[in-house]
Amino acid sequence: MGWPDDILQAANYKPLVWGGESWVAPDQKFGAASIKVENGNITLGLRSAWGANGDEAGDKLGAVAFIAPATGRYTLALTARAGIWQGDGGVTMQILKRSGNTLARLRTFPLPKDQDVPFASPEIELAAGDEIVLTAKIEHWYTGVNLSISGLKINFTGK
Repeated sequence: MGWPDDILQAANYKPLVWGGESWVAPDQKFGAASIKVENGNITLGLRSAWGANGDEAGDKLGAVAFIAPATGRYTLALTARAGIWQGDGGVTMQILKRSGNTLARLRTFPLPKDQDVPFASPEIELAAGDEIVLTAKIEHWYTGVNLSISGLKINFTGK
């Protein structure tokens, strides 16, 4: 989970814990992030800010990461869908590369409400232990989103 919601700060990422049906943020009360895996699909529960103070301030952003087992080139393919169930905030898919404590955006693209958006990356150079991080940003307050990621494929293409 990215909290606070600056997704380019490595220290802001914290692991979620198993809550019986999904991974959840045990220390968040107001619209906490969550992650569920069902039928081969990943669903990130994302919530935008609901206020300006304390736990209500800032987006609650679930994220998943692939950790490279070996140095080399990788490709990524997926289909993303923003199921906006409350509010009207726009959603932008964020594909990041994490190397140590440094995060950089590889690609961002808008996700129209309830539309499948396929994505295929060019080759991505990763060192062993580097990560590809998948998350999203929400543009407005008072928005709830179930971000579905289906058909996720990460391939090692060589050194």
